[in-house]
Amino acid sequence: MQAEGRLLEKVIYKDAQSKEDYYQRCNGWIDGDRYLRMPADDVPSPPTSTLEDSSQQTGQTIGPFTNCTHHATGLFSTVYKQINTDHFKSLAIKVTTPFQTHPPHNPKREARILAAAAHPYIISLLTTHTLSSQLLLVFPFKPLDLDTVLRKGFPLKVTAARHILEGLFCALAHIHSKGIIHRDIKPANILLSTSSGPAFLADFGIAWSPDDPASEPSDQKITDVGTTCYRPPEVLFGHKAYGPELDLWAAGCVVAECVRRGLDGFEKPGVKSGEAQWTLFDAGELGSELALVKSIFETLGTPTDETWPEAKTFPDWNKMSFHAFPSKSWKDILPLASEEARDLVTGLVMYQSTSRLNALEALNHVFFSDGPASRQ
Repeated sequence: MQAEGRLLEKVIYKDAQSKEDYYQRCNGWIDGDRYLRMPADDVPSPPTSTLEDSSQQTGQTIGPFTNCTHHATGLFSTVYKQINTDHFKSLAIKVTTPFQTHPPHNPKREARILAAAAHPYIISLLTTHTLSSQLLLVFPFKPLDLDTVLRKGFPLKVTAARHILEGLFCALAHIHSKGIIHRDIKPANILLSTSSGPAFLADFGIAWSPDDPASEPSDQKITDVGTTCYRPPEVLFGHKAYGPELDLWAAGCVVAECVRRGLDGFEKPGVKSGEAQWTLFDAGELGSELALVKSIFETLGTPTDETWPEAKTFPDWNKMSFHAFPSKSWKDILPLASEEARDLVTGLVMYQSTSRLNALEALNHVFFSDGPASRQ
């Protein structure tokens, strides 16, 4: 286990006598309000900020953490960076307010799942802390994420892409073996130590686990999950009994973004300028699910009962008719990608969820054969 894993073990496993005792303690710590309390108010709303100007802010104190600057704001959380003189020991403080969230968002469940799913390619939950009505989740700070690398013009060479994607699939293989579904796989949730990796899967705020009491019944899962352009077609048609295949569709979309520039990672003739926000499927400016369905159908071809058998059981299938679009060639969709890269994408991005590659199969794909990483 890497240093972060050892720190996690030191912090969370302390005093536990067995795995069962450990899990019970996790639940007790998170739900029983046994954190160290500080006589302080809730964390104030952060100033409007961007990654570029966060270093110019005055550091503030958040509970026991001093010299914190605003890093990013999400729908139900705000992330601060605690600056340390040793850059590699800086912390990310995720501030959440549990009573203000609504399903599928649940920071207490996130902490429990992270504690139970510790792995070298999953961001380590170092500790948790309550501050009045807020719950702080503390992680090692990572300076980059894959979204930044893809959108800001970093060159992503094939060796780096393999390294990053292997980390993603290793993390997915691990959580899927435990029945956990991340439900929000996207480049922004793949944190990086450098622009070439290693990668750490992060943000388990809407993750589902069969062993966690706060998760929905397995056949009644929430379908409003994920970021729109990474949602698989089954949830768009109301399928609530989905499985880990949901993550694999999204991972296939991420692979497509990583390999579309070709072997050296730079833009080439044939890739139009101004495509920094390119995604495999497009939900439009408003994030419309109908726009996403249209984009998927235009790309993969409009499915039928014969080409997508499981769709016949979906609640919203056949409620409206769609134009019969022909499928596009993957060579036209990803003209600069290698044959191996395109084959990996096609094995993941397919309508029939039961036919998609699982995470272990993806790791054993020929795309990774020239750059093997540890299959943990």
